[in-house]
Amino acid sequence: MSSAPPNNVTQADLLDEDAMLKGRKKPPPDDAPPPPLSPSVAASLRDLPDGRPVRAGALVNVLLKRHPEYGGGLAERVKMDENAGTAPARPPDDWLRGVRALFSEPAAELHTRVAVLGLCLLDPTVGDALHAHGLFDALARELREPLDALFSRDALAWRPDAKADERHEEEEASSEPDDATPTHSDVPTAGVSQDKLGRECFAQALATRLRRLRQERPSDPFTLHIHGPWGSGKSSILNFLRSELEDTARQKRLDDELKDLGLPPQAWIVVEFNAWQHQRVAPPWWSLLTAVFHQSLDRLWDGEPGASRRERQQSRARAVRLWWRGHLWRFGMGRGPYLLVAAVVIGLGLWQAGRLNLFSQTGSLKGMAESVEAVGKVLAFGGTVWALAYGASRSLLAGTGQAADAFVAAAGRDPMRALARHFEEMVHDIGRPVAVFVDDLDRCRGDYVIELLEGIQTLFGNAPVTYVIAADRRWLCASFAKHYADYADTVTEPGRPLGYLFLEKLVQLSAPVPCLPAPLRDRYWQALIAGPDAPLGGGDGTLHGGDLDPQNLENARVAVRGLNDDELRGLAVAGTENAAPSAAHQQAAREETVKRALTPCAQKQAERLLVPFAPLLEPNPRAMKRLINAYGVQTAINTLGHGDVDRRQLALWTILLLRFPLLAERLTDEPDLVFFIAPPGDNSPPPTLPADVSDDRQLCRLFTNDDVRDVIHGRAAGRPLGAVLDADGIRACAGLHLATPKPKETAPAAAA
Repeated sequence: MSSAPPNNVTQADLLDEDAMLKGRKKPPPDDAPPPPLSPSVAASLRDLPDGRPVRAGALVNVLLKRHPEYGGGLAERVKMDENAGTAPARPPDDWLRGVRALFSEPAAELHTRVAVLGLCLLDPTVGDALHAHGLFDALARELREPLDALFSRDALAWRPDAKADERHEEEEASSEPDDATPTHSDVPTAGVSQDKLGRECFAQALATRLRRLRQERPSDPFTLHIHGPWGSGKSSILNFLRSELEDTARQKRLDDELKDLGLPPQAWIVVEFNAWQHQRVAPPWWSLLTAVFHQSLDRLWDGEPGASRRERQQSRARAVRLWWRGHLWRFGMGRGPYLLVAAVVIGLGLWQAGRLNLFSQTGSLKGMAESVEAVGKVLAFGGTVWALAYGASRSLLAGTGQAADAFVAAAGRDPMRALARHFEEMVHDIGRPVAVFVDDLDRCRGDYVIELLEGIQTLFGNAPVTYVIAADRRWLCASFAKHYADYADTVTEPGRPLGYLFLEKLVQLSAPVPCLPAPLRDRYWQALIAGPDAPLGGGDGTLHGGDLDPQNLENARVAVRGLNDDELRGLAVAGTENAAPSAAHQQAAREETVKRALTPCAQKQAERLLVPFAPLLEPNPRAMKRLINAYGVQTAINTLGHGDVDRRQLALWTILLLRFPLLAERLTDEPDLVFFIAPPGDNSPPPTLPADVSDDRQLCRLFTNDDVRDVIHGRAAGRPLGAVLDADGIRACAGLHLATPKPKETAPAAAA
């Protein structure tokens, strides 16, 4: 890479000189027409005398004078010396022609920000001055396109940070190809500071919903299912969710936010249960019981960091109570015979001692020998009793299958009822909200999956515990379908096979892992290539170069709190009218939008919006509750995923996910199949479905199902709802337009 030019030589001077060698574009001739200017730039040039040569610094001052708000207000405070710059003075039109020559592709208009940055590239002295004040980087962040998309690579060789880039490229060129890529761990993201995919706010939204539910229904269990394919980030979301629920280092922020939401700021006990690790310890309900006991005990005994002395004492008192009652139950449940044997043996020992007059014999050698012999017998009896009791207690206290078998055999005629009652008492003794995180269930055998989930539903279903299950939905549904295959033909509903029906019964809220937008995916890939500690780079308003460092993000969060809802939504989706927002402000706006959607007032508004959609649901209260829960999650995912889907369209998509998941999954893979679903009342011959759809009898029936037609075309009880689910709408709702843009295909003629 060529080095930067000396201070007395400008880029414009070098462009023509070595264009033949470097392949650069030559600057336009002096008589070439000036490039198209934006109204703002044209007005700025009118403030200068016609044709008068000026230096780059003076032209920068004139351009920025009309926009003091640029660069976050830095443009108002930074003033260049009129004679600043090492390049000779030139007429303004010549400067702008030079800027236009730096473009990699022709632009429709030359805007103020681009003109100022181009002048910095033409005259490095001016660029260094703006860079020192932070204005160069601030203007670059406010562009809708990254610098490397606007200007050619050679033009950017003279930007203020070119030397650092040159050193970086030299290091890359000198490294061996085989060793050029870093090595990354596949361990799930464990800390919020490592959130490079914007998943923290999604976890905050889920945590707020769980807290509200626990406040409103403190005695009810609840099951949340986070689903996605392997490697999609389910375990990382669990880690973020755990931080939100129990990490007291974040409690001060939570106190303020939860107070605004009307929720108590109480730290939870989060129990981690890796199903894959416990799969060989049967039955699963015993391992789960043991995990809740030991992890809750440890958390209560350790207390919360920063807790007062009184709070720590109260927490340890709860731990002692939990330990005592838990061990007393485990020793006593089914161990009466052992205790009886111990009492009999000890009684016999005392009787033997009394028979030999052990307590009154003194002096004689014979008496001493008999005493020693009696004591030995008593100790032998005691050792035998201790060994029996110890062995029995260890087999029961350990989380083993033998302990579970021993409990079932000794607990009487109804061991499961005793187990359920003990679990309820244990959760009550813990004295704090309890959440059990079940991970890696989609790596377990089908029979283990069934036994664990049914155990949660039947054995532990009365205790006020929140279960969060992270697993691929298809794996769970397939496990139920295989286990109950004999009933598949008799127990089914349109669009919901047997496995989906079982899972629906077990889960109150299902949340997919948010889609990864393409820009963020690309920046994340670049960060992986650069190394594990590299920031995400980019300039299109997505997690980019340093703009999302903790301090910038925190300042942006404070700034957006004063915006009204319309301003906030506009900033979150597209930015201001004249420029895209910084990554920090856009991310903060999305987070604030999601948080406001969780307030009681916003919840009521969402419920009112969903009222007209009630006829599209099954006529039961459970279906209505599930729609409200699922719609809230879909709204958060859409907001955080840079989307702006019509809320009525999103309601239709949510209903389709709940009532016809089989069809929703297929339309997610191929949105254009929606053209084959005719409007309600259309009795014309249906178009020919693709072979892979028509061969699937259950899926094929959905394309002519009247309820499906109503949902797709947005009609409830014969009345239009003001939205339909076309192919583009499905792409938007499912996040496909953010992940992998697909060309729009022509609809089949018969369907059109």
